[in-house]
Order: sequence, then C-alpha cells, then structure tokens
Amino acid sequence: MAKTAVATGTEQTLYSDTGVLVSTTRLIVNGVTYPLANVSSVRLMTQPPNRTFAVILIIVGLIAFAFGQSGIVFGLLCLGLGVLLCFVQKSTYVMLIGSAGGEKSALSSTNASYMTSVVEHINRAIIERG
Repeated sequence: MAKTAVATGTEQTLYSDTGVLVSTTRLIVNGVTYPLANVSSVRLMTQPPNRTFAVILIIVGLIAFAFGQSGIVFGLLCLGLGVLLCFVQKSTYVMLIGSAGGEKSALSSTNASYMTSVVEHINRAIIERG
C-alpha cells in the first residue's frame, strides 16, 4: 500500500510502496537509487502488446475454415484462440527517467493507474526540489 509525506531529517518521503520510494532528495526504483538532483524529467511511455501470434492464429483459422468440413473445427479453434489473445493482452506502461546522460527505462507495469501515480509523485518531487 502506498504511503505519502513522511519526513525524516532533511529528507521528506513523498511516496513509498513495494519497489518504489520517492523523496525530496532521491528516487529508488527496484533497488536502484537515482539522486533527485540528477533527474531532469520523467515520462510514461505506452508499449502496445505484440499481437503477431494472435493475428497468425486468426489467419490460419480463416484458411482452415475455408477448406470446408475437414477444417471447420480446427479453424474455429484457431479463430477463437486468436481473438481471445487479442483481447487478453494488455499494453505495458514504461516509466522513463531523463537525466544529463539521457533517458533510461526504470519501471514497467501493465497497471496504468499505478504507473501514472508513480510518475505524478516523481514530478511533484522534481517541482518541490526546485
């Protein structure tokens, strides 16, 4: 569960959960520490799922279905599985941290609201840093 605004000495924790800590002086993501003074930007990138296999299944299903009686069951099975895969696969959200050395992928998840929340807290920390 996320915690917010906990002060310890000169450092104030703005956000903390499993694997992520955002404070006024540092950012820790999956055990990697980034000094907040070196973080110039943070943004969220969306990677759509790779649906190549699902499309191939749909095409194979349509071809098998076209062969009539002998391919109907196999065709329907491939079609159904391909369509199901298209709907089940989710986009991946990747958090990119920018610094003088360029951008680096720091965190990824299929949970859009979680990723948005982490990015917003980091942006808030950058703004409060000044």
